[in-house]
Amino acid sequence: MPSASSRIDEEKQRNRETRELWHEMGPHRQRVTREILKLCHPGARVCVLGAGNCNDLDLPALTANCKQLVLVDLDQEALELARERQGARAANLELVGNVDVTGTFEIMANGANSSAAMIEAATHFGGPELPGEPFDVMVSACLLSQFLLAARASLPPESAELRRLALALRDRHLALLLRHTVAGGRALVITDIVSSSTAPMLRTCQSFELARLRDQLLAAQNHFFGLNPQSLERYVRKQLAQECGEIKQRPPWLWSFGERCFLVVALVLERQNQLAPTG
Repeated sequence: MPSASSRIDEEKQRNRETRELWHEMGPHRQRVTREILKLCHPGARVCVLGAGNCNDLDLPALTANCKQLVLVDLDQEALELARERQGARAANLELVGNVDVTGTFEIMANGANSSAAMIEAATHFGGPELPGEPFDVMVSACLLSQFLLAARASLPPESAELRRLALALRDRHLALLLRHTVAGGRALVITDIVSSSTAPMLRTCQSFELARLRDQLLAAQNHFFGLNPQSLERYVRKQLAQECGEIKQRPPWLWSFGERCFLVVALVLERQNQLAPTG
């Protein structure tokens, strides 16, 4: 199993390799930014987990429409270069790098070569400490599919242990998103659910056809494991009912990324006005 340091180096290398996709990701960036802005108000404090190169974020538009924007990622250099490229000099923009927001590197290290230990670590991962938490808007920017990559790097493909670990990582992330959200605030979960590698029709699908195609792909179980938005919603309603109120699913869209095209969905989770007691 690759060491945590080598996995971190691989993550940073991926950021370097995809840094120049800024123009190609324009439509995806506009949609992601629009979805975040729908949840903002002038006094909102917003946190984006997994911001990376910020190819999917219009930083000037976001900082102009909220009180504070906090970007969190493992790769500090990627965040700094993104700020420079977009000329985002606003005082209400804060970069928080060198933070494993998913917990995958810590979990893999703690679990060593034991799948049971990794699943146990994922289930009890406490999450990062974020400056100024909780936030009015918490955003998970296409992180859920990264959990699958992390799990696959640690366990045999198609194994039951791999599936349990992927679900444990996913479920803990959803719980932590709500934990970092203020009462009455919103958590925005954006995730890619399938790529053109297994659904080549995505490349020619028109926007008005995407919802129907999404439903067809889900019915055929042609999607990334654990990322069926309906199963995500069921999990939140069943296991996080005390923390989450209303759940809304946004219309899907396409994300062109290098040689592949991805179908993307977004869920808006409303944090309950009355937080459940702790302890």
